Amino acid sequence: MVPPAARIIVSDHPDKVRMLVLETDEPHPDTQKEKGSFGDILNELLREAGEAHSPALGIETAMQYIVEPEGGQIPKKEEITEDIHAILITGSEWDAHGDDEWIHKLMDLIKCAYTLES
Repeated sequence: MVPPAARIIVSDHPDKVRMLVLETDEPHPDTQKEKGSFGDILNELLREAGEAHSPALGIETAMQYIVEPEGGQIPKKEEITEDIHAILITGSEWDAHGDDEWIHKLMDLIKCAYTLES
């Protein structure tokens, strides 16, 4: 499997939320062909919700596949900048309580992000 490249869906809306989606799996191939990655799917759902909001609100989504044994990469703490308003981590077949090194790195990143916001 070749992991999807990190990417950003930009919004030109003046009022927007910037979200980081950490992808830990991929959709079924048929779904992915039709709708894209989990980050793409979430961006579209939240874009529609933002348009329906009064006043309208844009969504800008940065996506990164993070399962390191499959070629993904956990972002470094300094890459989580102040202009990111939300972090969403997708579900996957991996065990969140597993002893995999990449899961421990992700937990450290979550703790760091939480500490910065507290």
